[in-house]
Amino acid sequence: IWFNFPNLRDSLYGYGFGAPRVIWGLRKRSFLKRWRNFLLVRNVNDIVTFVPPAILGYYHVGKILEIGERGKYTSIDAHRPENILTELKKA
Repeated sequence: IWFNFPNLRDSLYGYGFGAPRVIWGLRKRSFLKRWRNFLLVRNVNDIVTFVPPAILGYYHVGKILEIGERGKYTSIDAHRPENILTELKKA
């Protein structure tokens, strides 16, 4: 949609829940503009959202919304859909 319908760009929104880092390399301004309306929802210590390691050049795009409480879940349990939903209801 971004490429074929430029008139819709301002009304495009995307959401990711517990998503890993998937972008690698240089951060070009023109590329990052595509993700300005993207929101990653991260349950605080969700292990999946911290891989692959940033030290290897991977990064998230868009904005990150952290939900939940530190220490409430293990890093694996924080990724479970029912726990993300529980914390979203509190946010």
